[in-house]
Amino acid sequence: MHELVFIAYSPWSMRARLALDAQGVPWKGRPYIPQISEPGLRWRLKQLTGKVTTPVLFPDDGPALTDSFDIAAWAAARSARPLITPENRAQVEAFNELANRALEAGRIRTTRRVRADADALRESLPPPVRALGPIGLAIGRKASGDLISKYAVGDNSDESMLVEMRLALTKLADALEGRDWLLGEFSYADITAAASLSFVKPHESTPLGPRSRALWTEDALAHEFSEVLTWRDRAVAEAKSRRPVRA
Repeated sequence: MHELVFIAYSPWSMRARLALDAQGVPWKGRPYIPQISEPGLRWRLKQLTGKVTTPVLFPDDGPALTDSFDIAAWAAARSARPLITPENRAQVEAFNELANRALEAGRIRTTRRVRADADALRESLPPPVRALGPIGLAIGRKASGDLISKYAVGDNSDESMLVEMRLALTKLADALEGRDWLLGEFSYADITAAASLSFVKPHESTPLGPRSRALWTEDALAHEFSEVLTWRDRAVAEAKSRRPVRA
């Protein structure tokens, strides 16, 4: 069976999981633990240097896929109910880019807050690292600092990242005006847009501790875009309702 390497709380992994489920493609999961799982993933990808990210899909009939959009498109090509089609692909790609902008900005802001909060950082550590106490926290601070350096480009101040998030969410809200789904019928545009709200207010299914959940939440944006968050929950439920029954 196709194997998906994913981080349980990651919005990027959320997109891939929902896309596979909603398009009826069966898969098995392999949880990825940052830092600890990286050497094994590099070995499987035959990539000793450079940036390694999740999710990664290892199909049982082809090469690995290392981007959630590529995973969704791969699943669409094998689905009787594709969420990416030749007719809607350009529009879906545009919404995926909008979602990426919101997610990248939110990741920078959230990672900074978690890194500065010992309780939240401790919650986010894998159990074996958490058990190391102060040493584990130091490892977590180093890993979160590396994450910021890995993804921060240009003007990545908290203020500019907040502006970027609000701009993306405003465009999303405008596109949803009077619509159930972004393109008229449910598509991958809805999945990627739904995931883009993860750093505004995490979905209830996201496995986060209480302190981390609070720091992932942008109270002002959550209030301003409350109707979009309600739509997000409906979009996630729709995707999950389409997944095949697993034996």
